[in-house]
Amino acid sequence: MVRFAAVLALSIMFIGCTGCAREWSRPGTTEQELSGDKLTCEQDAMKLYPVTHDSPLTYRPMASSKLDTSCVQQTGFNNCDTAGNVGAPSTEAQSDVNAYNRTAAVKACLTSKGYTYTKVTR
Repeated sequence: MVRFAAVLALSIMFIGCTGCAREWSRPGTTEQELSGDKLTCEQDAMKLYPVTHDSPLTYRPMASSKLDTSCVQQTGFNNCDTAGNVGAPSTEAQSDVNAYNRTAAVKACLTSKGYTYTKVTR
């Protein structure tokens, strides 16, 4: 049942997105010219909005009670770590805080060069 639901959801998503395909175009422009203009716009946008990530480290607070301790019995002794993983790096994915502005700058640049972002008709 779960597999059927997953296949159904993917099928609906695929069918829905097939009408979403868009591309940059300008009458009388070759693919090479578009690629060159797009590369220039991307480089300019990268200078204005470089890739910047949020702080990569977050820290777990110190253990506040005996419930937070981690103990292992080894050869008759209890070896306890009351601090846990203090200072362990976060495993959360980092996001580029400038990605939206960089994309907007590329779109504005290409639009200023006469390109339009239109639905693909094939």
